Amino acid sequence: MSRFRVSAYITLISIVVTAVADNPIPDHLKGVELYDWLGYEGIWNATLDDDTVLELISDGVFHDDSDISFAAISATGWYASVVEMESWLQTGTKFPHYNIQDIPGLKDFLLKVWDRESKANPHFKTEAYFAELPEIRNERLVSRLDRVWIQIPGILATFFPKDPDVLKVLWEVMLPNQHGQMLRNLDTGEFDTEEAIDFRVRCLMDTEMADTIVARAALGLGRFQSKKGFDALLSRLNDTENRTSAIAHIIEAIVMYGKEAVAHADQLRSVASLYNLRTEEGVQLSKPNGYNTTYLIGMKYRTHLALAKLRELESFERKLTTDTPPTSGEQ
Repeated sequence: MSRFRVSAYITLISIVVTAVADNPIPDHLKGVELYDWLGYEGIWNATLDDDTVLELISDGVFHDDSDISFAAISATGWYASVVEMESWLQTGTKFPHYNIQDIPGLKDFLLKVWDRESKANPHFKTEAYFAELPEIRNERLVSRLDRVWIQIPGILATFFPKDPDVLKVLWEVMLPNQHGQMLRNLDTGEFDTEEAIDFRVRCLMDTEMADTIVARAALGLGRFQSKKGFDALLSRLNDTENRTSAIAHIIEAIVMYGKEAVAHADQLRSVASLYNLRTEEGVQLSKPNGYNTTYLIGMKYRTHLALAKLRELESFERKLTTDTPPTSGEQ
């Protein structure tokens, strides 16, 4: 699943870069082929305004022909995948922005389709089922119509964040041993519930977990802050018996807590030195090519930015202490 989503991102980014600005909606495209075109190419064309795209998607998703409906959901799913990937990779790529969430009745309709199809296909929670999602149709890389419905959780998380009904679906779709997908969905959906925090903590603290999962869990705990998350990050930071190559992400996540991180500044710098990730103050590092495409690229750069932020926080705290007027009785 993750390889498919990265492939989708790379494919669609190339379309964004090379799209011809004056390419209108081809007159000959109808039905499924129209939505295959929309998801693969049309939706990335900046000349298609928001109203046009939303009308196309609405007409397709709610169409009486289930194939057309699924093709429209597929187009929306491709777009949602790239929006989600860009939020993580942060490449700065500019694509057209569409307010998909404004389509009346879309969330409830997708929830109904999900409920119907997941019950009709109770054995879908296998990597093989997800791996068979993409296919070539109408000379484009698209999603199989009979598997399109498994893109619905990602669509919901992207366009309807913080929605408890969406969160329920995300737990339902979680595949065994696919913790990374769940972490992505939780982050995309901006979920900071106790259950979501606990899941991130479990992924962070499990020493058998892949380091790429640890990295994602750490940054999730940095973004969606809690005492439980902060304590877990500190514990993993100091667990030198179970070293992790995701340590740069753990340091970054702790620094995200701001004032709370200052009290542990010496620990953070010491661990950065232990992992040979610390650079001298004043040294300038350039953002490496491919930064964020994998967690391994730019670990020293990531640590450098986090420790620079930590110094700013320390300076701010010192200034606050210095500038605070004495209270009565301290003069």
